Amino acid sequence: MVTDQDIAKGVESLLRHSDPNSITTVNGVVQQLEAKLGLDLSHKASFIRDQIDHLLRSQPQAFVPHPPPLHKDYFAPHPQPHFPTTHFPSHFALHDEINFQQHPRAPPPCKVETFPPQNAHTVAPPQVPKESVQTGAKRRGGAGGLNKVCGVSPELQAVVGEPAMPRTEIVRQLWAYIKKNNLQDPGNKRKIICDDALRLVFETDCTDMFKMNQLLAKHIIPLGPTKESQAKRVKLDAEIKIESAEPASSTVVISEALAKFLGTEGREMQQAEAIRLVWEYIKLHHLEDPLNAMVILCDAKLQELLGCESISALGIPEMLARHHLFKQSDTC
Repeated sequence: MVTDQDIAKGVESLLRHSDPNSITTVNGVVQQLEAKLGLDLSHKASFIRDQIDHLLRSQPQAFVPHPPPLHKDYFAPHPQPHFPTTHFPSHFALHDEINFQQHPRAPPPCKVETFPPQNAHTVAPPQVPKESVQTGAKRRGGAGGLNKVCGVSPELQAVVGEPAMPRTEIVRQLWAYIKKNNLQDPGNKRKIICDDALRLVFETDCTDMFKMNQLLAKHIIPLGPTKESQAKRVKLDAEIKIESAEPASSTVVISEALAKFLGTEGREMQQAEAIRLVWEYIKLHHLEDPLNAMVILCDAKLQELLGCESISALGIPEMLARHHLFKQSDTC
């Protein structure tokens, strides 16, 4: 179980080493810590807010403002004290829109007895618009950021069990694996002792929960939001191009290698049918790259036919037309 001290250390590490544009709310800090520690920390939001406030207040200030002098005119406004901006290292700057920004405290008002005129009307205090109150807690996680689906390297896939998943889920599955296999050091739960599978991922014999996030970076691959649909369109366009280049009913003579690949004795076949059967083989044997559907990873049989280990989806019809599909006039 993670302690408050671990959470406090994690908050300080995030504020000092994270990209300033990636954390703009307390919720953002909570989500980053959840991803780093693999735990649900929503019940610790207040504690995390206090830690952020403590870190902000602990920064050295240039000077302490003097209390405002008393004025003879009790109704004249007092000068506002100036508080210096809290400073963090140059790579972390707090912006005005951050919800947990430290606000300067106004000096205590002086007690002055005043007697309003008898005919004075009571002035109602200004009301704060509802919109300004609600703007602070509008956004929380969406399809982007930590919830965006990412690709997983083969080494990490052996641990988490999926080729693609959100970053937060990757961290949760990784912690589930660590706890299932009792890989935490009994004397220091923050230290992880790597087994053979984790040694391939982290390239070390041991690590800790704070370094793990950095070591995972090269095993988490960003995926384009429309890459899969784009790949399907490319394959469809490729098939349409081949069909439009020849009449739909054109019959071709297939090569001996293609006939052997398809397991057919006949050498004459519709061109579109030959291409369809090759694609059927690819889909049946799951030869599409899980990280990029536009790439086909050839198995031994397809490699023998095409002469390459991998090929673009767009290049398969062209490769077949060039080496394995012949017009009948070409064979005469």
